[in-house]
Amino acid sequence: MDDIDIDTKRRLSGPGLRTVLNIAREWRLTTDEMRRLVGAPDYETYQEWRSAALGGKELVLREAVLWRLSCVLAVYRHIRETFSVGEQGQQWLHGEHKVFKGRRPIDLLLDEDIEQMRRVHKYVELVAWAQSPDLEPDVEVELVTARDRYSH
Repeated sequence: MDDIDIDTKRRLSGPGLRTVLNIAREWRLTTDEMRRLVGAPDYETYQEWRSAALGGKELVLREAVLWRLSCVLAVYRHIRETFSVGEQGQQWLHGEHKVFKGRRPIDLLLDEDIEQMRRVHKYVELVAWAQSPDLEPDVEVELVTARDRYSH
């Protein structure tokens, strides 16, 4: 799974983690929620990563963690594109939604399974895209669920 070279990991880890920590504060997450969001296995590891990132020290995160950071950045961007007022984005993120079977998007982002994060990412990406003023009116979008994909 390690497709990202060590130099790229080194270059992305500190800035990526710092940015996601700022997003997590904006989302009003607790310390434990921040730890889960970034995929740190325990509090001590989270504190080491956080200290290195905020102190500008060398930090090389695993590829799986970098993917989580990337997903959080994408979700944040799409929420900002979708909601004109920051508080609306907060309400959406912390509210329960049918599309997620009554779960809150933030809970999916905190899940250990990155596929849950990707569900939120794909959903907000689609919503942001659908609201784009550049969207062609004759473009068709097909949503395929796992059930559709495997029910043949």
